[in-house]
Amino acid sequence: MRRRFVIGADPLTPSQGKQLREYLAKGDGLWWNWIHNLWLYTTKDSEVSAEKITDFILGLNSDARIIVLEFPADIDWVTSGSTNAQGKHISDWLKDIWKND
Repeated sequence: MRRRFVIGADPLTPSQGKQLREYLAKGDGLWWNWIHNLWLYTTKDSEVSAEKITDFILGLNSDARIIVLEFPADIDWVTSGSTNAQGKHISDWLKDIWKND
């Protein structure tokens, strides 16, 4: 079963943000980061937890303000915004990846 996390961390340098994206991409993790320092993350890895994600971020920046929330599959959501340079809308990842199990 796919698990879903919302991660907010600030401040992170561009290098720390890259390290976080690499951490989230390990295994079968998929992430979305269209809003500065906010990640949507989904994985089937049962070892992942909000605490482990927080600990990783604290290892990057011990002064970061962090929130990590795990959500069930059936949460309601809505987006607003225009498409990016590749023609993707902000909601495409949510419809194609986040909601799928």
